[in-house]
Amino acid sequence: MKNIMKTFYGISLFLLCFIVSYGDVFAVDFTIKTNLMREYTEVITPAAASSPSSCGGSTTLPPPMTLTMQVVDSVTTQFTVRVIEKDNPGNVLVGPSTHAKTNGVNFNLANGELTHTITGIPPSKKVLVVELYKGNTVSGSPYFSQEITTRSESGPGVLTIGDVGDGTSVSGAAGIITGGSKSNPNATSSEITVNIKEQVDAEYIVLLTIDSPTAGVRLANSTISTPVIYNKTATSFQVYLADPSMVNIQNIRLNVMIQGYQ
Repeated sequence: MKNIMKTFYGISLFLLCFIVSYGDVFAVDFTIKTNLMREYTEVITPAAASSPSSCGGSTTLPPPMTLTMQVVDSVTTQFTVRVIEKDNPGNVLVGPSTHAKTNGVNFNLANGELTHTITGIPPSKKVLVVELYKGNTVSGSPYFSQEITTRSESGPGVLTIGDVGDGTSVSGAAGIITGGSKSNPNATSSEITVNIKEQVDAEYIVLLTIDSPTAGVRLANSTISTPVIYNKTATSFQVYLADPSMVNIQNIRLNVMIQGYQ
């Protein structure tokens, strides 16, 4: 029986997106977990057997039989990995880097399991391909390849800003919003800085609505001007709000949805 299909019993993808501090660039890690196998071929030649004299002392032997099977690759000593853009393979984002295959460290000789984590993959809007080659080059076809995406996180968030134009601090950051601050050019307006989980770039849409937690001030809240979004960066944007009525607005809350462009 001939089985030439490589068997991958599992692929672990860990997208570990983190923000260390304002302005820091986040990276993505990808863990390859696969069986490193090779094709083994053996030719079995039937042995001649003695025949009774009544049969003329001769017999017809069956032809040699060729067996091809997948076995654990104990021959390969190195492997090379890289990350490229799917639609532009010439754009290599990580690597190529060559690593030793070490039993008990990143390789299990008993079952052929190979595990390797590629770190520092930059965020991208493109579809990326992680590749693994046997040996110390990236020539020919990869032994293993997997498409991944490292697009920025999209989603909802919330931030309580208090009254427009007063000195209350922002609070209650949650979801995609990590924090913020507020300044007041005058008694009728506020400029709010909203910090968000890091995006690939500043090309994203901010969808924003305003909550008025206290129903009794809903009419006063209706005098707030349309929010203006400006100064977008990969980690923050600003909102300008004005309230010409100068009525106590009571604990205004911003509901935000971030959606990155594809």
